[in-house]
Amino acid sequence: MYFQTKNEQQLTCRLRSAADCLGATRRGVTVLEVLFATGIAVSGMLGIASLLLMAGRNASQANRASESQALSQDWYNEFLTRGVNRPENWVWYQDYPFTVGGSTVSPQLRNLSKSFFAAPDARLTKSVGSTGMAQMRPSGKISVCIDPAFFSNSTIRASLSAFNQTLAGAHWYRPAVFPYYQDGFNPLTDSDYSVNASSGMAWNDQPRMLRATLGTPSFTMNEKQVQSLFATQDDLSTFVSQQDSTLPAVRVFQTMPDASGQTPIIAAGSSKTQYSWMATLSPLDQSDTSLEDYYTLSLIVMHQRDRLFIDPSLFASRSASVPSPETKPQGERLTWVYPLSGNFFGGSGGRVRIFASEATESTIVIGDWIMLSKHVSGSVVATNTVQPFSVFRWYRVVGVDPEPTVGNLATMGPDPSSNVPFTDPYGNNPGGPPSDAVWSRDVVLAGPDWDFSATIFVAPGVPLITPTTGTLVNGAVSVYERVITVPE
Repeated sequence: MYFQTKNEQQLTCRLRSAADCLGATRRGVTVLEVLFATGIAVSGMLGIASLLLMAGRNASQANRASESQALSQDWYNEFLTRGVNRPENWVWYQDYPFTVGGSTVSPQLRNLSKSFFAAPDARLTKSVGSTGMAQMRPSGKISVCIDPAFFSNSTIRASLSAFNQTLAGAHWYRPAVFPYYQDGFNPLTDSDYSVNASSGMAWNDQPRMLRATLGTPSFTMNEKQVQSLFATQDDLSTFVSQQDSTLPAVRVFQTMPDASGQTPIIAAGSSKTQYSWMATLSPLDQSDTSLEDYYTLSLIVMHQRDRLFIDPSLFASRSASVPSPETKPQGERLTWVYPLSGNFFGGSGGRVRIFASEATESTIVIGDWIMLSKHVSGSVVATNTVQPFSVFRWYRVVGVDPEPTVGNLATMGPDPSSNVPFTDPYGNNPGGPPSDAVWSRDVVLAGPDWDFSATIFVAPGVPLITPTTGTLVNGAVSVYERVITVPE
């Protein structure tokens, strides 16, 4: 066996790196090295944990998107099979007095007729006392929101008379239309202010859809019927013990009284009904007042839809208190939509800035859906005024700012198209009395073409660019669209 001499060992050490020499003489690691290694391990574990949370959230969103697409196709078939596209099955609440056979009839539920849609200058959604100009009469082609779940709500049904147009000065809410706000409601003001208190802050009339249920005026769909047709029934409701995880899940059943009305007996199995749907119908051609047979059907699938809707008992009489989104309905949030990338062309959507009152919930996430609406010019009528009509389109949110900007509209930065501060479309001053601050968020939308610069004529030769409003429907996870016929 050969052993190196001392000189040879020194020469070998000089040939090694300093780190190798140090390692050859050490028999352990320092505390600092241990702490450093521990920090690296902990950081890696935290990174993995954060990725797991993100992956779980993305998987949940993907699962909802997949389920909603499958459900929407099934419900589309149900829509046509059950004749939901037939106007004689639609019932809406006409919340203002109307004339039948020369007699005035009080507000009530009534059947819709397609002949209503083509009457010259007809506007079934017009609010009493609204601020629309005399020539601002959209054509008789009416868009309809079929939403039986809304009218099957016991609170809504018991309080419809509280929303009659004769009482329109009491609040901004109007369940007869979609979204559920008066036609002249300004989305930059707090909806808690009464119509009278907001004098000077209202907008000219904005587009609304008639909100309809199914059935007859005497017998509209009840809650159980709505659940069987407009909600899922195969997502079974189960009970899992929190004390003993070894016990299997138990299915939950509904109960009903027996023939004597005393002893409850087991009935059908309960469902979570996590998914539900409603539909909007918009005329395909709206450029004149003739009857239209083809409509764009948009079937909106919602996950865990808020069924509180509107409760008049919760309305706060306020004048200057701090706005609180928790005290008002947020299922249909009305906003002002301002273009940042110009008009939408080519079916790819674009960037917009969304404004709303601070009293409106500001949460917007990727995957949400928003319905844009606007009045645009239609055909020439006898008064030589181009008659406006309402346009509605659905868009998906594919990008959004992390946080909203809150403040006075005039101090929220320049208008990117003209380098001047933002102003209310009708010259109001949101952010000052009697309204509250507003919030804004930059959003990227995907969807069909949209012309933000389209005008209407408020008088012969006097054009006006009307604002685009947006309705955010909470819980909407998909929109399934088809062109269908709406028969006589």
